[in-house]
Amino acid sequence: MTEQTETATSERSEVMIDDMELSEREQELLQATRNAVQRFLESDEEVLPFEPMSSFHRRIVHKVGTHYKLHSRSLGEGDDRYVCLLKSPDAKISENPRRKPHESPEALRVDYGMDTFNAKPGTQVVLRKDGSFGVPMREKELEILDRRIITNGLFRIRKGRLICNQDQGW
Repeated sequence: MTEQTETATSERSEVMIDDMELSEREQELLQATRNAVQRFLESDEEVLPFEPMSSFHRRIVHKVGTHYKLHSRSLGEGDDRYVCLLKSPDAKISENPRRKPHESPEALRVDYGMDTFNAKPGTQVVLRKDGSFGVPMREKELEILDRRIITNGLFRIRKGRLICNQDQGW
């Protein structure tokens, strides 16, 4: 990801990362991956799993991980193959500070108070901007306020974040 150029064509604008020319859909994946990695680097999580995707899309995720100095692994077989990014001692947050998703005005409205929810331990749960939550589906990354793996089966939703009972603010 060291070299990013944009070239305009008569039909669409294309973004290239190194030797990769990206379609509009792939540009969305690139931006969503960057956003997810920023949130991941600001969190206490050690592993960021992605949903199964094509080999070309996995390559994009690997390149983003490399840019942020994260370790990456592809796991699974066939259509179920996916990427996990792992924190490393050299991992870095982007030089461009941005508002954290849970600090946005819409996130602050997503708060279920002291209501406690259950999930099977080890399940990844996402909190969407519309206030709904559950296992990740094929929603766009931009629709997600927070995501995390629920380790002990209990969580709350406070100020646009998924909170587990071992977290501060439980």
